[in-house]
Amino acid sequence: TQGKRKKSVMAPNSPMAKLTCKANRNTLQKAVGMYMTQKKRLPQSLEELESMGMFDKKVRCPSGGTYLFGARGVVTCSIHK
Repeated sequence: TQGKRKKSVMAPNSPMAKLTCKANRNTLQKAVGMYMTQKKRLPQSLEELESMGMFDKKVRCPSGGTYLFGARGVVTCSIHK
């Protein structure tokens, strides 16, 4: 049997990591807006958005950061802000 593949993590300061994270945050921001339109409230977590089938694959920061939702639904990253 094969072991689990190790996830590659990009250096936080690399231009590709910053661009990818920004694109991910934009995608999440749009999903938060759709969620709020449908549910009339903010999602409590990224998992809540994922459980609604809003993404083809899991949305993760390429540098291992955590995506957070602010009080008004603004999406930030713990690394790239």
